[in-house]
Amino acid sequence: MSYVYAFPDSFAAAAANVSRIGSSLSTANQAAANTTAQVVSAAADEVSEAVAALFSRHGQAYQSLCIDAAAFHERFLQTLNSSASAYAGAEAASVEQLLLDVINAPTNALLGRPLIGDGVNGAPGSGANGGAGGILWGNGGNGGSGAPGQAGGRGGDAGLFGNGGNGGVGGTGVTGASGMRGGDGGIGGVGGKGGWLLGSGGAGGVGGAGGIGGVGVADVGAGAGSGGNGGDGGRGGSGGLGSPFGQVGATGAGGAGGAGGVGGASPIGVGGTGGTGGNGYAGGNGFTSGAGGVGGDGGMGVTGGTGGDGGAALEAGPGNAVGGNGGAGGRGVIGGVGGAGGTAVTQGGGTAYGGAGGAGGLGSGQNIPGYGGIGGDAYAYGSGDALGGAGGLGKTGGIGGAGYTYGSANASGGTGGSGNGELVGGANSGVGGKGGAAYAHGSGNAGGGQGGTGGGTGGMGGTGSTFGQGTATGGIGGTGNNVANGDGGDAIAYGSGNARGGNATGGADGGDAYNYGTGNATGGNGGDGGGRGGGDGGNAFVAKDSSMTSGGPGNAIGGNGGSGSFNGGKGGSGYAAGAGDATGGNGGNARVAGAGGEARNFGTGNATGGTGGNGTTVFSAGNGGNGGNAYVATDGSFTSGGPGNAIGGAGGTGTNIGGNGGDAITAGTGNAHGGAGGAGVNGLTGSNGGSGGTGTAFGGGKGVGGDGGNGGNGATGRGGDGGDGGNAAALDLINATAGKGGTRGIGAPDGLPGADGTASTVP
Repeated sequence: MSYVYAFPDSFAAAAANVSRIGSSLSTANQAAANTTAQVVSAAADEVSEAVAALFSRHGQAYQSLCIDAAAFHERFLQTLNSSASAYAGAEAASVEQLLLDVINAPTNALLGRPLIGDGVNGAPGSGANGGAGGILWGNGGNGGSGAPGQAGGRGGDAGLFGNGGNGGVGGTGVTGASGMRGGDGGIGGVGGKGGWLLGSGGAGGVGGAGGIGGVGVADVGAGAGSGGNGGDGGRGGSGGLGSPFGQVGATGAGGAGGAGGVGGASPIGVGGTGGTGGNGYAGGNGFTSGAGGVGGDGGMGVTGGTGGDGGAALEAGPGNAVGGNGGAGGRGVIGGVGGAGGTAVTQGGGTAYGGAGGAGGLGSGQNIPGYGGIGGDAYAYGSGDALGGAGGLGKTGGIGGAGYTYGSANASGGTGGSGNGELVGGANSGVGGKGGAAYAHGSGNAGGGQGGTGGGTGGMGGTGSTFGQGTATGGIGGTGNNVANGDGGDAIAYGSGNARGGNATGGADGGDAYNYGTGNATGGNGGDGGGRGGGDGGNAFVAKDSSMTSGGPGNAIGGNGGSGSFNGGKGGSGYAAGAGDATGGNGGNARVAGAGGEARNFGTGNATGGTGGNGTTVFSAGNGGNGGNAYVATDGSFTSGGPGNAIGGAGGTGTNIGGNGGDAITAGTGNAHGGAGGAGVNGLTGSNGGSGGTGTAFGGGKGVGGDGGNGGNGATGRGGDGGDGGNAAALDLINATAGKGGTRGIGAPDGLPGADGTASTVP
């Protein structure tokens, strides 16, 4: 073989000579241009002019050839110059590589990695690991992608300086044979470590998608086979560790679960279950972890297959974690159940988001849709929030996922899934899912999730619970389009925070509130009913436990009842076993108004019954609600009680009759004052006033009966009667003061005045 030797300096000298020659020729041609291209005629005769024109054309042709020659000369000169640069660059690269080969030979022989230089990438489809970067300087090679169903290769590590290689993508699972399960997706490769002194870790590889389940066999006389289940998605690879001055690599997302196979053609063919989504593995300081993979959809069949669950996500650093969504149920005469959302966990400052539950499969024929999947739970162990995933859509919506926090942030339950109706049960059959629960174990708040919307009945709000300084709030009940709305969720506080039951809408009941610590408890308000009755207010409890023998210093306040066209909601009760007060909620306004909630104090505070709702309606006379009763006693025997006062709630006004005042009873040293009767309303005919409540003091305090309500005036008819005064009882007659009867209403004729109550001693 013969060789060609090229010297870049010789190329440069030749190019300079060629450039000088071209410049000389160009100068000569320009000097001759005027005399050769435009020759003047020697005389005015035709022969002279023809000779001059001939020489001019020859001169112009010469100048054109000179221009072409100059262009060729310029290209030739550029080729010489570029050849010199190319030979010089190739020579430098060759020298550099030869030098690196000499430098790297000892470390390659001893340690299997270079001293300086990048690592080798793994081949696609091989799952091979990426090569390590140079010990002093160099990036790690990328891992190769996995073969079908196999793991991706690990990214190579960097040396002192450099970035880790990325992990390879996991291979996709194989499709299942007839009626068989699809293969699982491969795990994503782990990212390589960053440089020891400077450099970022490599990103983890994405997990492979699960394989599709095989189609079930057709009916051949012995029944059809079910479709195969989808394969699980592969777990995402973890990000590589960064240097002290670099960043940890991003974690790969989990692979999607494979779809379930189609059931065989038969009245009993069942679609396959979708595969579970792959998990998003733990990240590290500096980057967000990979999200959990989506669950595979259930296969189609006479009974649709169940959707696959979403993959979990774990984040150990400051990033967020997102659980994968559940797969949808398969379509069938009876739709399949949606898959559950994936769990999310954070250990740093990021937010944890539970995955959403999958939708229930669509129903055909009888149109029976499947149940919605449950939302994924969320856990935050650091300073981030936790939000449970929403429940899936279905015949009955899925329950929202729960949220858990253990630091300073807030926990929220997921919203319940919407409930659709079915053809067989009608549109009223759809039920919204319950809102997810929330638990805050640190200083944050906890709010239960809102109930889902229902074609018939709305879902109940979720429960909120706190164990530290935060406020616990029950979720709002969901809207029911045709039957009823969902009740508000309960609230429970075990620490120093308050508890607030969830409010309701559309005639549903408010949620109860429980405080086992040192804060207050307030029941949720009942929903206004419109054409329906108003909902009852939620009850409130302040106590150490269910025995109600002791409690914290907080107040217990029952929720207010909702208004309605016919019936008003009852006010919630208030129960306190400590130093705080107990107060009943007010009744809702309606044709038959709701009663005020009762109040019971088992400790040292006061008890005040709620006010009855007003009886108001434009169609017929309305009755005012009775006031709530009030009790101060350590137990139901009324043998002992605290020093607080008992005050019965006032009755509500009424266009037919006012409500009666609530009774008041104390077994301690405080006073007992019955509630005032509700006043009658003025009208064409005056309405009657309500009776006053009784006041009974067993422990030495004063007993005072409530005054009767005044009768309403009649513009053209009879005036209303006054309500009777309430009776009073005490240990000594001097401490018993009976209530006065209400005044009569003026009319044609006037009404009757109410009778005064009687005073007596307690037995």
